[in-house]
Amino acid sequence: MLTVSGGWHIRILRIVSDLYPHVVGGLGLHAHEISKWQSEHGNEVKVISIRGSKTNGFKRSYEVQEFNSIMKPKGNAIAPSMLSAILRQQGDFDILHAHSHLFFSTNMGAFARRIGDSPLVITNHGMISTNMPKWVQDIYMPTIAKWTLESAERIICYTKEDAEAVMDLGIGEGRIAIIHNGVDIELFSPQYREPRDDVRLVWSGRFVPGKGVDTLIDAFALALKENPKLHLLLVGDGPQKDQIEAQIARLKVQDKVTINTYVPNNEMPDVYRGSSIFVLTSHYEGVPRTILESMACGLPVICTDLPQLRPIVGGNGILVPVYSAKGFAEAIVALASDESMRRRMGASGSELIRRSYSWDSAMRETIELYKTVIEERKRSR
Repeated sequence: MLTVSGGWHIRILRIVSDLYPHVVGGLGLHAHEISKWQSEHGNEVKVISIRGSKTNGFKRSYEVQEFNSIMKPKGNAIAPSMLSAILRQQGDFDILHAHSHLFFSTNMGAFARRIGDSPLVITNHGMISTNMPKWVQDIYMPTIAKWTLESAERIICYTKEDAEAVMDLGIGEGRIAIIHNGVDIELFSPQYREPRDDVRLVWSGRFVPGKGVDTLIDAFALALKENPKLHLLLVGDGPQKDQIEAQIARLKVQDKVTINTYVPNNEMPDVYRGSSIFVLTSHYEGVPRTILESMACGLPVICTDLPQLRPIVGGNGILVPVYSAKGFAEAIVALASDESMRRRMGASGSELIRRSYSWDSAMRETIELYKTVIEERKRSR
């Protein structure tokens, strides 16, 4: 490791399944943003990832090495050639940083750590997969997931609830660091919106079972009967897109629903600012960036009542029991009919994100964690 002007210059090998813009949101976007920030702040960053289809012409401030997958069951890409690349290169880096214990790429990072010498950090982006059936996860979590997490010097969790779930697997508390997720509060910021007659709902994510988009469509159809001035924008793509389009047609709400499969992340602030309410119907989540981004832009939120989201959404939106189309419909109708409540919740939510969930502060905490792990590793040799 080198020092630059008395500071730290850390060589980081990032291991991730998907990378923006091939995957627009979630983990792929997080991996891109963290790599961008770290490289622009004087560190050397290389990302090992799965080859994507939307990367032509996309400029990055960090190096990327992509590999073809041989299969992708339930969205989890398997690329055995990644393992030899990690094993061959890990000694050239001060630290390995893998993302989500739920992916084959992170399993390979854990294997490389077990037989190599560079310390490993894993970010937990949520304990449960939105793609895999429950019976698969019931087998995977106490076996491969536990082994993968045990391979890391530190596990980054966004919330104490996620940290407790990791400890429930038998991982010691001393190996867990709680560092909040965050957003660029300069890019994602509120702007004054003129009052309007219609009420625009926005959802953003992947069309996969765990995101509960079917529940959202059912709820929207119910709410539309009470308030015909509603409109719903769905931003995203995924394997269930055709199924959701068929559901929209079956419920005869296609004139009130728009699907936009791809919006660059730097254009999402305008999407949020042009909307009235952000809705998230996931069955389980970590701390999704979409919640933080929309709130930072001044939107009130209607979302599933998940323990880790209560401190964020409580008072700044409405929490609804999981799978409850009726509950989401009632929340949509209530919030759509009260503009003053929307503005009040939006303003308080934006202030919370600006105060406690900035991307810059999360990144600085991550760099400090790297330093600690690297120094511990040096002393143990």
